[in-house]
Amino acid sequence: MTKKSIRNKQSGFSLVEVIISISLVTVVILAFNQLALFAFNNWKNAEYRTVAYNLVQSTIEQLHNVRDINVNSADDVWTNVMTTASPGYTIASIGGKSYYTYVTVSSVPVTLSGADLPDSKRKVVVTVKWLEASVLKSLSSTTYLTDWKGKY
Repeated sequence: MTKKSIRNKQSGFSLVEVIISISLVTVVILAFNQLALFAFNNWKNAEYRTVAYNLVQSTIEQLHNVRDINVNSADDVWTNVMTTASPGYTIASIGGKSYYTYVTVSSVPVTLSGADLPDSKRKVVVTVKWLEASVLKSLSSTTYLTDWKGKY
């Protein structure tokens, strides 16, 4: 056999084919890597927001409980709610992350049958803030508390 016939019978990939296939595999691996990173970041964001939501809900429930516990007492219900919310913020460390809970309570005027009812309703805004990837994130909720002890 001559050299020409041996060379024609060899099989394999050329250098160009190998480079193109390696490039395609690299692009696919990078795409999956970006997808995994995106999914992980969204999962962590959902985790942080869930914790913040739970903190907001528990703070609102605490304020409801403070108001409701004193239903039979002669004390002003709002004094106890304001005392509970007075520090301005609390810090909770959950999963190695610090969450700051801010509570603001303000009076809302109510008019019923032409008569003003001072101090019968409060607007409560609870905001939880946390630092995520060097960006300050927050979640807020607003609720209204009424003095339902029968003053009006």
